[in-house]
Amino acid sequence: MGEIKKSIKSAKYPLQEITNRIKEKQNIFITTPLKPFHSIIVKELENRIPSISYTLIDKLFESIILSNSNIYINVLKESDKYIMLKNNSVVKIIHIVKKSKQDQDFEVKLIVKKYLNLTPVFMRPIDSSIIDSYIVDTQILSNNFEIDICDIKYKCVFIGIADDKAIVTTLCHKLSMNQCTD
Repeated sequence: MGEIKKSIKSAKYPLQEITNRIKEKQNIFITTPLKPFHSIIVKELENRIPSISYTLIDKLFESIILSNSNIYINVLKESDKYIMLKNNSVVKIIHIVKKSKQDQDFEVKLIVKKYLNLTPVFMRPIDSSIIDSYIVDTQILSNNFEIDICDIKYKCVFIGIADDKAIVTTLCHKLSMNQCTD
């Protein structure tokens, strides 16, 4: 409010001036282009074992920081392996891969396994799936598949409650990563 008051140029029509300054501020936010998606890869791992998910010329990494959302992923730490995708699937990250293309350019992909059996933690007073909290069966997982880092919605906390059950809930530091561009 103080900023708007300072920006008033003429005291003759104060309401019109305030309206104009608010519109100017809104236009600045609307016309500011979104930042391109950026990630910081931290530490490379030795890639000596061939896999269906990656080739020997692809580079494997221990961790990655997604700068637009401040999400830190580390495949060697159990607490940093779980994310929710934009389609609300909960996945465990197996590998961070910098895939080589024909033109020697590289792109970062995540090799993940999806939890196939999600149930809400509670149904009353509200369904816990509304706040992205689930019980997962840790024994029922998909095969490995590849996702783009722009598919990430939130980082998750994974708390084991039995040998084959865990509670998964999201850490919502920001809204989803809508800044991703291709």
